[in-house]
Amino acid sequence: MKQISAQMITWDPREDETYLNGSQIKLTETGVSFKNELMSPGKALVTWHSQENYQASRRIPKLPLLQRNTRYHLKLKAHFPVQGTVYLKLSFYSHFGELIATEFIKEKTGSFVYPKDAYEYKLELINAGVKELDFEHLLITDESLISGTDHWYQKSTSIGDKVAVIFNEPILRAAVTVSKLKDVLSFSALTKDAYFAEEITQQIAKLVATKKQLAFVGNGPLSDKVALRYGAKYACPVFVTTKEAFKTQSDVTVYYHDHKQVDELARKLYINTGAYGDLRVE
Repeated sequence: MKQISAQMITWDPREDETYLNGSQIKLTETGVSFKNELMSPGKALVTWHSQENYQASRRIPKLPLLQRNTRYHLKLKAHFPVQGTVYLKLSFYSHFGELIATEFIKEKTGSFVYPKDAYEYKLELINAGVKELDFEHLLITDESLISGTDHWYQKSTSIGDKVAVIFNEPILRAAVTVSKLKDVLSFSALTKDAYFAEEITQQIAKLVATKKQLAFVGNGPLSDKVALRYGAKYACPVFVTTKEAFKTQSDVTVYYHDHKQVDELARKLYINTGAYGDLRVE
């Protein structure tokens, strides 16, 4: 089973619930620039919701659905002159819309547990004296994932001599994980280039040096290219999901998801891991 275990939250003043009175707001290359000299402390600069009544608000929910009784990490990427002048507020509601719990995160990073009785929640960026702010994004991450600056990875509890290294599409702006992993290391990243960060390349190099056989697996146009690049570097088989990647000239063995496989590694890769249904291999 595939699920979203981390997600990037962006701010779009044209869509999201934003404090407009006296505010100077600009969209930038990296996010949003916000200025307001007169805004009172305690008010929300922006509010995101996990549930929305589209007919009433004309907004779609930005927050991911969370698992009850699960701990999550929250990371704010923003720049403001004086630290401590903004904070994050989480409010959790029952199925009947009753407030059941509130969490405050005063630093740029923090964690919280999604309550067992929660049905929906909202997240607010609260003014605590800030006059200007450059906002890039928020990251909500399941604590089971191992996080880097702009990437996450999920590692099987059981790793044998034959390992599948899976790259998920960076365009999703989320970390995709699969259940019942066996002999798998699954990476998600915000950009394609993040897959070549030093931390990831070192992990892969260690696997190459210690494991009997590796396969690199893509999940779309961008991650297929990542898998092909690592496959060529280490002379390992590659599994891709696009015809363009399959037709790429390469010195390594490349498998395409429409081709029936008789190779023993391919059979084990797709039968013994949770990737089978996600990659649609026949």
